[in-house]
This record gives sequence, structure tokens and C-alpha cells, in this order.
Amino acid sequence: MLLWWLSALDGWAILDGHDRAVAALAEDMEPESVVLTRGEDDETRDVVRTATTVHYEKRLAALPPDAGSFREALARSHGGAMIAVEYSEAPTPAWPIPGGAAEWDALMLEFRHEHDRS
Repeated sequence: MLLWWLSALDGWAILDGHDRAVAALAEDMEPESVVLTRGEDDETRDVVRTATTVHYEKRLAALPPDAGSFREALARSHGGAMIAVEYSEAPTPAWPIPGGAAEWDALMLEFRHEHDRS
């Protein structure tokens, strides 16, 4: 599931993976998650980009399909690199949508129709 910290709620919002979260919690398991965060500066963004693109995706793609234990070790290594990236939680900016709830509903309906076509 994909999470985003919302300072106004003082908690996490699930952006994607709601069904997986419900299924995991129904089985008394902690759902796997990825936290979406802002890079604090260019250096931090470069560290994240390098850890993701170079050290994980390319090495993962190079492994044969039957390399299960190597894949697990690579994932742990990638997780360690991501944990080492320092970031801070800052207020989440939000502004009201002109037109209020009716405009939001119209935008989401339009988005869904476009998404269903593809």
C-alpha cells in the first residue's frame, strides 16, 4: 500500500492498496507499505533516486527468475538504503477547491471516466 503523512490529521492516508490493507488486517498481519515523501533537498533526492534506480531496479532485473534468496537479500539491502535517507515530516499544505465538494465530485467523476477508458 502507498502511504502519505498528513499533518492535519496527524496520521497516515492510504493513497493506494486499500483492499490489501483490509485483507492483511483481517488476517492479523501488518500490511506491507511504501511511504511517499518529499525529498528535502537535491542531495537527498539524488540519494533516493540512485538507491532506487541503480542499486535496486537494475540489479533486480539482472537476477534470474529462480534467484529467490538473492532477491530477498537485495530487497533488504534496498530497504536499508532507504531507511538511511533522512527526511523530516513537515506540514502538508492544502487549499480548498474553488467550487467546494460539488467541484471535487465532478473532477473525480471525470478522472474515473478517463481512467476506466484506458
